[in-house]
Amino acid sequence: MSLESRLNFEKVISSISSRFVGNINLDDAINSSFQDLGLLSQANRVSLFLFNGDKANIEHTHEWCAEGISSQLIKLKKIDTQQISWWKEQIDKISFVNIRDVSSLPDNAKSVRVFMQQQEIKSLLAFPIYIKRDIAGYVCFIRVLENTQWKGKDFAILRIFSQILGDAIERLNAESALRESKELLRATFEATADGILAINDDDFITNINARFIYMWRIPEEIIEQLDFKKLLEYIVNQLKEPSNFY
Repeated sequence: MSLESRLNFEKVISSISSRFVGNINLDDAINSSFQDLGLLSQANRVSLFLFNGDKANIEHTHEWCAEGISSQLIKLKKIDTQQISWWKEQIDKISFVNIRDVSSLPDNAKSVRVFMQQQEIKSLLAFPIYIKRDIAGYVCFIRVLENTQWKGKDFAILRIFSQILGDAIERLNAESALRESKELLRATFEATADGILAINDDDFITNINARFIYMWRIPEEIIEQLDFKKLLEYIVNQLKEPSNFY
């Protein structure tokens, strides 16, 4: 790889990596990255396939097409995983799928050959997406105009992207699960008939439910400060002179 190609490769990797950091829109990050990947690899299509819950089917969720290449995103929305079981065998053996010429696939890959020829695919390179060490799908470079021998940079960038995407999906799933857990805890917290207050080691209020606020008539300005000592002082004053508070 020439110095210019190397610098361009690193620029694309840096640009892609930055899209999957922090609070992201996953669809936008994938679509923008697919364009970069397609232009760098000269693929006609870049596609993402993700398994459904029971892995009986794999869904075509995202796609980029080069100019003049027809989209298969709607036409090829859901695939029976039995049709591409040979892919899984290749992943288990060599960690990727590399097809230079679809028509030359062996007899034990007949279902894959027929399936890909129906989509007019001539060459394909695919890497698995792993989430918690389990295959969640595949990201693919596809050529439909002619057969191609995928280059070292194609293998490298697709492998790196598959890792970036898998890590991002795993992180977003974890964040979503944490939010749901917090929402459930909060709903339980508010639904109880008891007044509940939680504080940390620094005497700051970490949680206070509506029942507690109502029971002690806590004013908003004290709640906003999250200062347990000030809250406690307010409650003690209530107990000393309740007539001033009701």
